[in-house]
Amino acid sequence: MKEIVNINGEILGRDRAVLSIFDRGFLYGDSVYETLRTYDGIPFLQDRHLRRLAASAERITIPLPGSKEIAREIERTCQAAEPGEYLVRVVVTRGEGPIWPAGPAVGLDPSLCKSPSLLVYVIPFPRRIEALQKTGVPVSIVPIRRNPRESLDPSIKSCNQLNNILAVTAASRKAAFEAIMRNPAGYVAEGASSNVFIARGGEIWTPPLAAGILEGITREVILELARDLGITVREQDFLPQDLLDSEECFLTSSLKEVLPVVECDGHPIGSGRPGPLTIRLLEKYREMVRISHPPR
Repeated sequence: MKEIVNINGEILGRDRAVLSIFDRGFLYGDSVYETLRTYDGIPFLQDRHLRRLAASAERITIPLPGSKEIAREIERTCQAAEPGEYLVRVVVTRGEGPIWPAGPAVGLDPSLCKSPSLLVYVIPFPRRIEALQKTGVPVSIVPIRRNPRESLDPSIKSCNQLNNILAVTAASRKAAFEAIMRNPAGYVAEGASSNVFIARGGEIWTPPLAAGILEGITREVILELARDLGITVREQDFLPQDLLDSEECFLTSSLKEVLPVVECDGHPIGSGRPGPLTIRLLEKYREMVRISHPPR
């Protein structure tokens, strides 16, 4: 299985995929993206991801191609790939623009770009996640804080990832799988590439959107599934100590699905093994996948 990339409608192998060095996605991280996972070769929850992509693009005024056009390019690219399961990443950049143009405008001015770029990456799915779901993973609460909404709204799924990269770098020093970031007020916000849940007294808690987090697609689904199962859900602020004292903790994302956390900065979470609520929600999530993506 090989990686392939669709750049503005042209499907290429990784070694031939190129983008202008003057594209603002490269120059400034001036771009938005979504990451999907395929099941039986079909992207999961694609409509929800494309709605969020459109919302992110609107917030930073990138003129997005129509959702039907993007869906068509995703389908073309997946069909061009070898049989198997893939990570699908859709990126829309503002397009090419001058670093320093003639006249009064400066290179940061978005009006200097006339045509956005659309990229679709299709990359073999990393099977390591499935093994980690059985054992659970360690995390670290890092000193790097999530950007305040007044500086860069975390609800924008932007390719400007330096904040998250610094968090991951700090977590890797402690051999942690994921970095847990706090918001400026000190409450738990989210992982560098995931949403965070804890379980206490048979309930599950997750930070509210007002905490300054990305509105995760899998987070949204897990909240729906938990309510279907009769599990009390609380979207509320909680502190790092609440996470350390929790009975269970898990991460959610399109690639991780529901991933148990068994340790935080050397402290075991609950029994130090994946907990019953976490396992139950993972099973319910996979049941949803089977119903929506029956084997062909």
